[in-house]
Amino acid sequence: MFDRGYIDFARLFVSTLCSAFFVVRTKENVLLQRRYSHAVDKSTGVRSDHTVILTTIESAKAYPDPLRRVSYLDVENRRRLKFLTNNFQLPALKIAKSTNAVGK
Repeated sequence: MFDRGYIDFARLFVSTLCSAFFVVRTKENVLLQRRYSHAVDKSTGVRSDHTVILTTIESAKAYPDPLRRVSYLDVENRRRLKFLTNNFQLPALKIAKSTNAVGK
């Protein structure tokens, strides 16, 4: 888990190349293009699960592979949280709950 204060896509891509997975909270200004939408159970708090690509030239050059964006609604704290990960296997709820951001 990385902090969203600064997202270093080159560093994240090194994690992917090393067969490690990451989850990072994303900022609103990260430009993405949705490629696929995956079904979600909204009763869990998960609002969306998308396969995305980075669209700015610098970001796409640093991280050329698709990413997964999971959006989660934290009802208790009235916050919508968005996460980027390179893990396409885990359920979306597990991705959202893998951080300490949910429930705080």
